[in-house]
Amino acid sequence: MDKFTLLLIVLFVLQLLDAYTTSKALKIGGKEANPVMAKLFDKLGAPLALILKTVLMMFVGYKAGQSGLVWLWMIIVMYVAVVGWNFKVIRSLKN
Repeated sequence: MDKFTLLLIVLFVLQLLDAYTTSKALKIGGKEANPVMAKLFDKLGAPLALILKTVLMMFVGYKAGQSGLVWLWMIIVMYVAVVGWNFKVIRSLKN
């Protein structure tokens, strides 16, 4: 498996983790911090909005990776931070 494909798989797993942790946080009283996603949640509901975001981010990741793996790495690092933040919010809401 080449590096590009492996990084896309990592990005996909991070998207799934982001969707899971966002949904969990919302269910226990959290708020969506991204105003664009918050509007999509209101209009489409969380499940459909998260599916659309995942598809969009996979497309962005694919195109970014075609321009150079450093761009794909940057997106991955950003989503590691997002998922980490989501876990922190979940922990704080449970306490």
